[in-house]
Amino acid sequence: MALTAYRFRRTSNFRPKAKPKATPKARWTPPPAYLISAVLEHADLRDDMGGGKVMMRLSPALFASLGLASELGEGSERVCDIAVIYDEREDEIIRVLDGSGAGPRLVAPPVLPDERDTFVMTPEAEAYLANHTLAEND
Repeated sequence: MALTAYRFRRTSNFRPKAKPKATPKARWTPPPAYLISAVLEHADLRDDMGGGKVMMRLSPALFASLGLASELGEGSERVCDIAVIYDEREDEIIRVLDGSGAGPRLVAPPVLPDERDTFVMTPEAEAYLANHTLAEND
């Protein structure tokens, strides 16, 4: 028998199953210029890469202490994930790296040393230093 005899006949009401609609993925967008400017202006982490190139980043601690979230507005959570490779000799940006994902970690502002924080030596330590310095001078 020919294969055409066993063919499935399509009727007028036949419709193939509808495929489930895929949910659109969030597109990655490059960081805006104002975030890159904030990194260049406030960068406290600098890695020398040689040849006059420096990778500059903004630490989460400094981000929290300066209160940049209100100044930068929407998207400010990405500023700590941006690294800028900058050529100091040519005074130009070489590359902008964006590792966004987790956003800045909430960190307490850096603690400044208190005047009451002092180092006190015990009498035993003073005696040891006195004997040690006398032995070197003899």
